[in-house]
Amino acid sequence: MVKFIFAETKALLSYHVTKRGNIRLTKENFELKQKLLDSSEAVFENERLRKLLDFKKKTEFVLIPARVIAKDAANWTKSLVVNQGRTDGVEIGQLVIAPAGVVGRIFEVSKRSSRVMLIIDPNLNVASIIKQSRQTGIVSGSLLGKCVMRYLSTDSVIEIGDTVLTLGLDRKYPKGIVIGEIVSWYKDSDGVSFSAVLRPEVDLSRLEEVLIVSVAAEK
Repeated sequence: MVKFIFAETKALLSYHVTKRGNIRLTKENFELKQKLLDSSEAVFENERLRKLLDFKKKTEFVLIPARVIAKDAANWTKSLVVNQGRTDGVEIGQLVIAPAGVVGRIFEVSKRSSRVMLIIDPNLNVASIIKQSRQTGIVSGSLLGKCVMRYLSTDSVIEIGDTVLTLGLDRKYPKGIVIGEIVSWYKDSDGVSFSAVLRPEVDLSRLEEVLIVSVAAEK
């Protein structure tokens, strides 16, 4: 009987020791995975920031780097919030870009943050030009998550895959920034113009950092 109790006690102690060991190992495993995840995130962030820095050095524009701190999930507006505001030199109407191309424009500014209307918002209009044919028009967003270049003349040469750029009619919208690529086109209901559907060059769903064009003049 004594041997049985001793064996049972020994087994119970072994169980608790093993359980504590498993808990410790589980915690250590979690901490290790978290460190690896943090390390990977740091690598990705450094790569994104390096691209922004390289682009900032190469461009002739004066740029304000900003981090995306919120995104608007509303159905009728497409916008995001960045962590730079009036005290950082941000003004309403300034173009917001990424190394790949146009993101949108500033439409609300507070002291420490600003709201960006994305290029896919139907309320945004940007004078634009097709790089290959030099046809001009106005790009605005659509409810389908793409952009539409409107008011192209019926004699326009439109090809799938053509690149659309900003036309640059004022200092807040500098010339030659990529907006997107033409994926289709159609004749408007008025019968006197064409419209082209664009896929935005920037993946707007994955933005974490952007650049605000403060001055479109040469440095």
